[in-house]
Amino acid sequence: MFIRLVLCGALSIAPAFSQDGDLNRGRGELRGFAGLSFGSNTGLMDTVAPTAGTEVAFGLSRLLAITGSYANNNLGMYSARRHEVMGGVRISAANRSRVTPYGALAAGAVTTSVSGQTGVRGGWTGMMGTAASAGGSTAKFAVSPGGGIECKLRRNVGVFLDLRAVKAMDIEWYGRTATGVFFRWN
Repeated sequence: MFIRLVLCGALSIAPAFSQDGDLNRGRGELRGFAGLSFGSNTGLMDTVAPTAGTEVAFGLSRLLAITGSYANNNLGMYSARRHEVMGGVRISAANRSRVTPYGALAAGAVTTSVSGQTGVRGGWTGMMGTAASAGGSTAKFAVSPGGGIECKLRRNVGVFLDLRAVKAMDIEWYGRTATGVFFRWN
């Protein structure tokens, strides 16, 4: 609860302290984030699970960047784990303000793994996907459309809110929210 209050407060006062510093051509960016993944299936981890990850980006122009990301969904809370490894593009709105909306599209793999005896005999299916009950791992091709809003606090530092939908083969759609910090360099 305290972390949410701090992040909401930072987002509220951020425009007063920020400066314009877009991810222009040739600039790099590192993002760290935490949030929640959620789905509506029945099965293990079918409602809400914590997530954390990182993303790197390289600006091709003021509006377009290529990205690569990793996210760990569940952080060891359950015997099932889901890892996302994706690469894609991010398109920022054409504005010069400190607050910039963006859209993103990524593709890559979602790996699910199970340790120990979970689910039903012969495997389980849920937001995490299908895996053997005695333990195992599966990797599936995935796509992830989404978007968010970022707010620059300083020329090279800012905060962002992000929402992604993720669809992997044999795994139902699930969503992932994230709040984090980004650092940019030339």
